[in-house]
Amino acid sequence: MDNQQDDGRTGVEPIDEGEIARIDALYFTPKERAEKIWQLLGEHDLSLMDLACFSVGQLGQVALLFGDEIFKALVQATGKRLYEFHYNLPETFYGEPDREEPHAIQPLEKHSPNDASLPGGPPECEEDNPVGEQGPEDPGVQDSGGDIRE
Repeated sequence: MDNQQDDGRTGVEPIDEGEIARIDALYFTPKERAEKIWQLLGEHDLSLMDLACFSVGQLGQVALLFGDEIFKALVQATGKRLYEFHYNLPETFYGEPDREEPHAIQPLEKHSPNDASLPGGPPECEEDNPVGEQGPEDPGVQDSGGDIRE
């Protein structure tokens, strides 16, 4: 009995029961592969959300490998949704924070470029070489004295 139907989206032909049994004898099923990951998950300090985020990245690789645009769009939508949860519901999505909350960042105060209160004080100027003149050690552009539009 053929329990799979080709819905026209995947381009995969239906597989008969004998072929399913042959493949299952040679390869772990998707369910068995998932169970291996659940075992690893129990051995390490990983959350369901860690696994979900990892899985979306891996599914993206699978979608690219097979070039399946429908699958790729579904993975992208799932990834977008995970980021929405990450930014809009972090306490619900993850539970307790992973790190301590950083100290609030204070806005910078506005200072004049010549403000003596800045670290190092105002910029130093050499009185014997005012701006616009070329000194002996400064091979900069010389002023021709004319209008630059000429």
